[in-house]
Amino acid sequence: MARLAALKQVQTRYLAALSGAEQSSGGAGKVPEVAAILKEKQSVANGEALAPAFPLGLPASLQGSRTDFLKDAAAVQRDFLPRFSRIDTDYLRALLAFEARSGAAMTPEASRALAEEKGRLANGVAKFGASAPAPAAANATSGANLAANGNFAQLDANGAPAGWEVEGDICKVVADGSAKILRMNEPKGSKGGMYQSIPISHDYHSFEVKARVRMLDGDAKANRGCINVWGPPAGSEKWGVNLLGSVSGEKTKAWKPWHATFTPPANSDRIVIQFCPNGTQGTLDFADVEVLPKR
Repeated sequence: MARLAALKQVQTRYLAALSGAEQSSGGAGKVPEVAAILKEKQSVANGEALAPAFPLGLPASLQGSRTDFLKDAAAVQRDFLPRFSRIDTDYLRALLAFEARSGAAMTPEASRALAEEKGRLANGVAKFGASAPAPAAANATSGANLAANGNFAQLDANGAPAGWEVEGDICKVVADGSAKILRMNEPKGSKGGMYQSIPISHDYHSFEVKARVRMLDGDAKANRGCINVWGPPAGSEKWGVNLLGSVSGEKTKAWKPWHATFTPPANSDRIVIQFCPNGTQGTLDFADVEVLPKR
C-alpha cells in the first residue's frame, strides 16, 4: 500500500502538469501538441513504463516535469523493489507448499487458480517503469530478460543491488565508468555471495544465462564455480547446475562475453541464480546479467 501511495503521488503531480499544458496548448490551437499530451496522460494513468527520451510533439515546457516524474518514480521503485522481491518469493514458496500438501485432493478449480497465480508471479506486469518482463509473443523462440536489475543500476538504501539478496560482504556494486558492475572479491576461504530467486513459466523448456565477465587478479584456473543456478525440490530432490566452470583468460582485465544454457526439471516453478566463490580466491567483475527463457 505504501508503494502504491507513493507512486500515486508522483503520478498525480505529473498528470497535473500535463493537464495544465493541455489547456495552454488547446487554447492556442496547437492540435498536435494536445494529441501528444493526451497520449502521455493515458500512458501515465495506465501505469505504463515511459521511454527515457522526451517524446516528439510534447511541449518543451513539460521537460522538467517529465524528468522529475521519471526520477521520482524510479526512486520509489528502487526503495520498494527489494522487499517486493522477497514478498513474491515467500508467496511463491507458500503456493508450492500448498500444492504439495493438496496433491490429488486438489479440485480442478483450485488447480487452475493455483496455476494462474503462479503464472502471475512469473509474468507479472510492472507498473511505472519496474523491471518485470513483458509477455512474450506466442511464436517467439525466447522471452524477455527475467533477471531484475541485471545491470545493477538500482541500489537500495544500503547500497546493495535492488532485487538481489546479498550474503556476507564479498559482493559489492562499484562504478565502472558511467555504469554499475558487480565486483566479487574472494579472499581465501571466503563465504557468502549474492542470489536472486526468479519464478519461471512452463511455456519455456530451457534458459540462457548471459553476462560480461572479467578477472582482475587471482589464478584463472582457480576462479571457478562463480555462477550457479539451482532450484527448489523438483519431485523429491533439489537440483543445481554450475554454469561458470572457469574464467578463460590470463588476467587481461578485459571484459569477455559469457553465456550458458541449462534446462531445469520439468516441474520446477522457479530458479535461483547465484554468484558465489565456492572456495576459490581472486577478484571477478560481472555486468549485464540476463536470464533468457527459450522455447
